[in-house]
Amino acid sequence: MVKIYSNIFPGKITGSEFWNRNGHLNDTICFLNDYYKFNFLCIPKNASNTIRKELNSKREKLFSKLNKDEQLYPIICFVRPVDDRFWSAVNTILRRKNGSTRMFLRNCDSIEKLADYIASGNDPHLASVSVLTSNIKHTDIRWYDLKVLDQLNICHPSINRNFDTLDTLKQLDIFGSKKIQSYYEKDFEIYENSKKEIENIKLKKLCHKKSLF
Repeated sequence: MVKIYSNIFPGKITGSEFWNRNGHLNDTICFLNDYYKFNFLCIPKNASNTIRKELNSKREKLFSKLNKDEQLYPIICFVRPVDDRFWSAVNTILRRKNGSTRMFLRNCDSIEKLADYIASGNDPHLASVSVLTSNIKHTDIRWYDLKVLDQLNICHPSINRNFDTLDTLKQLDIFGSKKIQSYYEKDFEIYENSKKEIENIKLKKLCHKKSLF
């Protein structure tokens, strides 16, 4: 087998074991805005840090721990094209040079082994949106294309497309693996059906008045 990470990630990799906060596959982290009463779902690599900061939603709580009042908050989830999120996740994992990087590289002996690791959902950055929100009825979630934040002049970091390791991995067509495509199958559907404009008046108001908080 050809080790696909050979000569593409030089240097010592240090850091602690990868993040598995409260069991990310079993419960969803929520960012709550109590002023406008919104529940923004925390999905890694879907502008979660931007949402927490710019939309004043800094109070975190697991979905299973929401009280009766919080359960009435509209549930909002921003999503982006599946391939964009995938490569952004890989970029983050490699750039951090920590435990998640080691775990990722240990599974890079072959494309098939790496596909198995990604499909395992062990890394929250690579876990599918549908899996990360599996404890919530999807019809109760208001899905929005992440691009609506751009329409409202809310800036969020984008993938570093100049990262050499990403280019190497892209050439190997990892994302095109049948197993990975199958793993993200529901995510493709979620993004395709996501709303391209914000129609909710309160949400629009929150986005436009973000500088007041």
